[in-house]
Amino acid sequence: MINADELKQAIKQSQLNIPDNQIDEIIDEVDYMGNKKINYSEFLVATMDIKRFLDEEKLEALFNQFDTDGSGTITKENIVAAMNKVGHEITQDDLDNIMRQHDLANDGVISKQEFKALLLDITDLEDARKYELSASYK
Repeated sequence: MINADELKQAIKQSQLNIPDNQIDEIIDEVDYMGNKKINYSEFLVATMDIKRFLDEEKLEALFNQFDTDGSGTITKENIVAAMNKVGHEITQDDLDNIMRQHDLANDGVISKQEFKALLLDITDLEDARKYELSASYK
């Protein structure tokens, strides 16, 4: 679990430039239990709500928050490092779930395309590739 303050801090550090009151609204919308703690499912819902603020530049900045080694992909180790940076430890089960659900190519890393898919609620790698192509023509 991540508490609401940790999520708020992570969003602020991501350079998305979302005003505090909008972050609070997002947290209030996804904190179904009302305990100011965000479980994995609630966290995913929050990231989906953030997509209305995303453009390519913001998406790149957010990706770079997780690509802690600058490799161009997100590994399990990167996720752990990114979460530790905001003061949160992640369980191995949560880490395995993240990779199982979002490593669409099953290659052990989350690519930029897969990261976009995660944020845009795309569940198929081919759809993620289509989004990448269509986004480059906008």
